[in-house]
Amino acid sequence: MAEDRSFTRAAERCLVVQSALSHQIKALERELGVRLFARTSRRVETTAAGEAFLARARESLDAAERAVSEAAEADGQIRGSLTIGVIPTVTTIDIPTVLGRFHRAHPAVRIKLRGGGSDEFITAISEGRMDVAVLGLPDSAPRKA
Repeated sequence: MAEDRSFTRAAERCLVVQSALSHQIKALERELGVRLFARTSRRVETTAAGEAFLARARESLDAAERAVSEAAEADGQIRGSLTIGVIPTVTTIDIPTVLGRFHRAHPAVRIKLRGGGSDEFITAISEGRMDVAVLGLPDSAPRKA
């Protein structure tokens, strides 16, 4: 919702009807005792309370996902999510074949594939928003072993 700035778009992304999403947000606001979103007839903006709540909610969801993954790992399973960035011009790797093979070997891992540019991916990896990327770098780029 916060990213979409629209209940309609957020509902479409979540595969629910807009009225159900709106009702759930209002119920959450009542439960918390704060307004998370400032609504106008044209758009929705996150309030300061909403920004604070969103940051901690994301941390909580990430921690819960890590807990599930670590418990599964302790039991010998591999699960969780893998975010991969791929530049649009990659031709040396058959991405669909590689991802298909990986998925068959590890069906409990959710794969998130993102398109974009190498600089964007390097930043995303350093910030922990992406796990791995197929990049196109100039020969002069520094290399780490």
